[in-house]
Amino acid sequence: MYNKFLKELKPLIIISIITLASIAIGFDANFSIFFFIYSVTLFVLPISIKDSNLSLRMKLFIAVSVGIASVLAINYLIGRQRIFYLYIILFLMAISYSTASNLRSKRD
Repeated sequence: MYNKFLKELKPLIIISIITLASIAIGFDANFSIFFFIYSVTLFVLPISIKDSNLSLRMKLFIAVSVGIASVLAINYLIGRQRIFYLYIILFLMAISYSTASNLRSKRD
């Protein structure tokens, strides 16, 4: 159980450290927030969905919580509607890609 939990958290911790370091170095805060949100969507979310040890309920919970947290961060912290809609498309593409690759690997 510990290894499975650590496998899920390791990329998230690395992305968080990179984001905090970029803010500390002096990059734009909006850029750092976008980097974190998109990295979680494109790297951590597919890892969670492709994991065959997690139940469907847990996969759905992770996908929904990442989606809601990201949408709230984009909408309230940055407030740009165009980026909001682009993120929704990116989120749905990441979910569909992860689901399709997971189903394909189960079939083989």
